[in-house]
Amino acid sequence: MKTRILFIIPVLLFVLSSCVMTPLDGTQLGEGDDIVTVGTPHIDGGCLFGDGTDTYPMDVVSNTVDTSELGEYRIDYAITIAGVTHTCVRIVKVVDDVPPSASLKPGVDTVIVGGTHTDAGITVSDNHDDNPSVDIRSDVDTSKAGTYEIVYVVTDLSGNRTVVTRTVTVLDPL
Repeated sequence: MKTRILFIIPVLLFVLSSCVMTPLDGTQLGEGDDIVTVGTPHIDGGCLFGDGTDTYPMDVVSNTVDTSELGEYRIDYAITIAGVTHTCVRIVKVVDDVPPSASLKPGVDTVIVGGTHTDAGITVSDNHDDNPSVDIRSDVDTSKAGTYEIVYVVTDLSGNRTVVTRTVTVLDPL
């Protein structure tokens, strides 16, 4: 039993000693958002400078991030220690990765053969594009009984897509 304990103690000491953090030497970006969805807040993780012994948070000297507009933005950090200025840069990309929203407008989706079907359309909105494109594909044939589809493909300027389908039923007269 004593030999096992004597063996475990050196192994445990070795494992614990390898867990010691190495002091930061240079600059390091903190955890933050480098890619942000347009219209959402940006969380800046800051930047740290380490001299091998101590670690210091760096000051923001310039921040051009505008989350209301798509693009690439820059945050500059700096700190002066012992007369030497150290700098760090974070690049933040504001992107539109949210597909448009589309919903069917209520309408009559059942008609009798020979009748007329009037498509009620859809309602569309987007988080960044005021006028997303709508491509409508329809195979509705009111001269034949059957089930048909109207497919709406909504695409915003960033290429995000949403597909909504309306089912139209054409019935034989009784």
